[in-house]
Amino acid sequence: MSILSDAPSHNRYLAGNYAPVTEEVTATDLAVIGELPKELNGRYLRNGPNPMSEVDPSTHHWFLGDGMVHGIRLREGRAEWYRNRYVGSTSVTARRGQPDIPGRNWNNSGGGPNTNVGAFAGATWAMVEAGACPVELTYELETVGRNDFYGTLPGAFTAHPKVDPATGEMHAMVYAWAEWMDHIQYVRVGKDGRVNRTVDIPLPGMSMVHDMSLTDRYVVVYDQPVLIDFDLLMAGRAFPFSWKGDYGNRVGLMPREGTAADIVWVDVPVGYVFHPLNAYDTPDGKVV
Repeated sequence: MSILSDAPSHNRYLAGNYAPVTEEVTATDLAVIGELPKELNGRYLRNGPNPMSEVDPSTHHWFLGDGMVHGIRLREGRAEWYRNRYVGSTSVTARRGQPDIPGRNWNNSGGGPNTNVGAFAGATWAMVEAGACPVELTYELETVGRNDFYGTLPGAFTAHPKVDPATGEMHAMVYAWAEWMDHIQYVRVGKDGRVNRTVDIPLPGMSMVHDMSLTDRYVVVYDQPVLIDFDLLMAGRAFPFSWKGDYGNRVGLMPREGTAADIVWVDVPVGYVFHPLNAYDTPDGKVV
């Protein structure tokens, strides 16, 4: 598999294993070293940034670039296929000289989902935070088009939703810049793949709400001191976030059927958590 450039780079995210690849590959009947458990049936998928064209090493950030999904299909002890595909977007199709992918582009985003991929409600979804709609993929990872959960998603989505195994519903905490600068949005998606609840949550600043947690009774909100930096935004930086330690750090507990007014905010030591491992609450409600 070829990489975009093998020239030395002072940007670690453009070199070595981080270097973007340029080919879309389909390989079948893969050789297996050792033995795969026959019970391990399904796909292992990964989505990540993979710039399609040259970028400026002095400003490039790991989180930027066109999405590329990689997948391996396992069945009955065999590795049936490996394939990788760019996630369709306005920028990808433009570089290929093709029409834009179908589906509503609520904020006219040029980029596409480059962060996560998962199966839900009978479909495969490529996802990203902060703006672009999810993109639906086929089982073989070809782009179908943008899918705003069949016309029910008001705007942006997240890269890291949580699926409740008890209800089958998917929960997300969403932010969007520069469209929403004063609030985030809680989104709940039903088993049918349609949004059935949203709650706007005002914030004192535009925090980078990268993830969330879910317990039996609460949606857990992380309002942390990595914020949109207006100076960087106005300067045209593609990743305009800065550490603002004086913003503080707090965790919000919103009852699952509650509103923003019901959130209990708890101040915690200044820091930043990209991904919580787990969350729970006790039956007496005294511990979350």
